[in-house]
Amino acid sequence: MKARRMGPARWTQLDSANWPTHEKRPVAVIDIEPDEIQRVHGLVFKDDRDDLDALKIAVVRLDSGAVVGLLRYANAPTPGTGVYIDAAGDPDTSVREIMQAFDIPPHAISWSRARSVE
Repeated sequence: MKARRMGPARWTQLDSANWPTHEKRPVAVIDIEPDEIQRVHGLVFKDDRDDLDALKIAVVRLDSGAVVGLLRYANAPTPGTGVYIDAAGDPDTSVREIMQAFDIPPHAISWSRARSVE
């Protein structure tokens, strides 16, 4: 897919069929639904399913080279979009880069494994 540049950071959308290549772990929840992210930033979410539920997924490569998955499970009990990284990835860097790449303010992070989201 074509690289998109938004705000101070860049991202490139990747094919979600090839992700994850390793174990993934959640690092944040953004209080923004996939439809809004898609509308504002042009990121395309695909319908998929894993062993938990049906979901919407988009995968991006950030400036640092980190690959991040944005997921929304159909029957999740709370609103928002989950941010997932490879198990060996750095939550602080990934959350900071996602916030910059998609212009996400700190108050829109409802949960984070990162030490700080300011």
